[in-house]
Amino acid sequence: MLQNIHILRLISLIVVILFHQRIFENGYLGVDIFFVISGYLMFAQNFNLSGISQIKDFCIRRLRRIYPSLICSLPLFTLYSYFVDYQTIFDQTKSALLFTPFSAQNFFFFSEIDYFQPEIKSSVIHYWSIAVELHFYLLFAILLFSPIRFRSVLVIVSGLISFFLYKTYEHHLGAFYFLPFRIWQFAAPLVFVYLCRIISHLCYVNIIFTLVRILFVVTAFLTDSRELVV
Repeated sequence: MLQNIHILRLISLIVVILFHQRIFENGYLGVDIFFVISGYLMFAQNFNLSGISQIKDFCIRRLRRIYPSLICSLPLFTLYSYFVDYQTIFDQTKSALLFTPFSAQNFFFFSEIDYFQPEIKSSVIHYWSIAVELHFYLLFAILLFSPIRFRSVLVIVSGLISFFLYKTYEHHLGAFYFLPFRIWQFAAPLVFVYLCRIISHLCYVNIIFTLVRILFVVTAFLTDSRELVV
């Protein structure tokens, strides 16, 4: 199962790269697939954690997973932007990098950069998704303080509200950059997790895994954030 998830991640990465190279118009939806995968892993591996020590350990593991590579990459992208980008783009990059250690870069990009405009953008524009991911980890850690028996209901209700906001919010960039409009993507795999637990004893489980993964991919590519443009 983990190997198949890595394959999905690779596919997501490729389509995002193709989008930034202006080869695949809907390639940005690869990030949506990343969010679905992240939600699946969180609910499958950490949903029943409880107690201060386990929650603290969860937060530390999440920070160790993201921040070392994030902090190490900041100087590299700064140098790259300095030598390669235009001055205006370099100024954007410097400002974005100041927000990045605090996981607030998506707020900067929302106010300064339209992700879907064809002109040259900051070389760190892809950091917006890391901010959303970290915000989700924080929200998930807060969820772990709730009683286990209520968590599924909380996640499902939050996902429905998020999907409603996503479909009705008039500013497409806000729906693209911020977690409240993305929660439904993280929450969608919860049903899948419980389904797998119920039928895990069946010999057809691998077939079901494959069908659901295909469904996730198709759903992500059929869902276009830009359909919210007024």
